[in-house]
Amino acid sequence: MFKDKLKQLRTEKGYTQSDVANAIGVTAATIGNYEQGSRQPRGDEAWQKLADFLEVSVDELMDKKKTIRWADVKDDPKYKNMKITIKQPKYTVPKDLKNNLREECRIIYKKIDITHFFRSSETTISSTKEQFRAYIEFSERASHALLARCYLFEILSDIEDALCEEILENLQQYINRIMKTVVFWYTQCWSNLDGVFDDKVTDLPSLNKLIFRCFLVDDVAVKEFYLKKIEYDFSWLNEKLR
Repeated sequence: MFKDKLKQLRTEKGYTQSDVANAIGVTAATIGNYEQGSRQPRGDEAWQKLADFLEVSVDELMDKKKTIRWADVKDDPKYKNMKITIKQPKYTVPKDLKNNLREECRIIYKKIDITHFFRSSETTISSTKEQFRAYIEFSERASHALLARCYLFEILSDIEDALCEEILENLQQYINRIMKTVVFWYTQCWSNLDGVFDDKVTDLPSLNKLIFRCFLVDDVAVKEFYLKKIEYDFSWLNEKLR
């Protein structure tokens, strides 16, 4: 992908995001957005400027890969023992609520049992008005908490792949992403989070503290919405953000 190729070329050549930005006439934040995958250069001229500075072709910068047809290479010795591997994404979280609920316990919301809504294979489920209202409210709030978890894991994957200097250089972008996605969806789920995320983030340790508080809120979601506990080891995070 372009965002990964840009980051690879830049780091290989020892450039900072500011170096690239100054050379092609954009801001460092724009280069940061390119590497996060939220934006791409607009127009052929912008692509060419960036490719020329990094001394590659536009196709290489775009990370366009030539499709290899098996019929064309099946007799080529170098492809004889070729193995195909598929890279698994890090920390993937299913976005479907049903797949994230624990199965060993009944789901009780506001003292109303709504387990059958999630365990039944029937398309039409018999229920009282109270049960249906509880199911709708539970599903909405639990989905908000789950969406926050998905965004949190996406950001953690980016942090793990980035160098400490890059995280510092783009610190405000990471903070904005956490606040506008993870924290935003938590506040849609709970209205009493005042003060939980108010500490100012100015360095790597305070970023680590912000993420740790997200984990604490996720623990609340685990208990309140019967979500499966995250089993991943994030000990690397304390090492990196210190």
